[in-house]
Amino acid sequence: MAQYELLEKYEAIKHRFEEVQQQITDPAIMNDMKRYVKLNQEYKNSSKCIQNSANKKAGDWKSAI
Repeated sequence: MAQYELLEKYEAIKHRFEEVQQQITDPAIMNDMKRYVKLNQEYKNSSKCIQNSANKKAGDWKSAI
């Protein structure tokens, strides 16, 4: 996979991570426990990718994603 495609994939994951981050603080979402748990799981999984990629240099994206 080309580096550009990996960066594009990372940006999509990061964007979704930020959306989920906002949603899990919404009181309406907190009242719907099924949805809240699902979003928290997604947040946890995405945060691993975000943290790993933050520690990588731009030339080493394959191992981060």
